[in-house]
Amino acid sequence: MSSGQSKRLVVDASVATSTGERGRRGKRCRDFLKVMIDETSHRLVMTREISAEWDIHSHPFARHWRRSMNAKRRVDRPSAGRDAAFCRKIEQVSQTDKALAAMEKDLRLIEPNLPMI
Repeated sequence: MSSGQSKRLVVDASVATSTGERGRRGKRCRDFLKVMIDETSHRLVMTREISAEWDIHSHPFARHWRRSMNAKRRVDRPSAGRDAAFCRKIEQVSQTDKALAAMEKDLRLIEPNLPMI
């Protein structure tokens, strides 16, 4: 394992889905997850919302990887509430309802008040 500083990483469910794809994208996603678990001490941040998305969209490779991260006790499960002021700012800058829906869907990845462990 790397002697570098450990980071807390949020891995979107699109990566978990893509691990099952043939070709360059699938290989890159699998390689990323392999390096994260084998060559770093980085931790996975998995809120309830992100976990539910992974449960729906994960390929077997990603599910196995996630179980391995759990077994190594390298998964952080913060409980994060919504930041109302931040959400209002997102609403103000979105130019269309479609853009707003896309931003709201991925807010769980960047929610500013996730507690740091």
